[in-house]
Amino acid sequence: MTQLVAATEHSKNDLSMNILFNGTHYYVAEISDQLSGSRGFEVVNKLTGHGAFLDGAVAAKMRTSFHAFMLEHGGEVTADQVDEFISDYDGLLMQRVVYH
Repeated sequence: MTQLVAATEHSKNDLSMNILFNGTHYYVAEISDQLSGSRGFEVVNKLTGHGAFLDGAVAAKMRTSFHAFMLEHGGEVTADQVDEFISDYDGLLMQRVVYH
């Protein structure tokens, strides 16, 4: 007899999503899993309709690079400058975003 095993269960409070940037060309949200402590970024290029979930070392690198970027600009950046920063990650955005 086959027995179904439930996937890891999460309550609504275990997962959180924080929209970090919603610009002309890009959308970035940070998604956190309270149970595992993992965090990652959902990045979507609105013009091409491609996106990716970046986690692990790539998410850590993006976070570190963004902090350095902000320091370099004295903590004051425009939406266009953030769009340009995020464009460096375009090569990773391989998943087609589909709306239904």
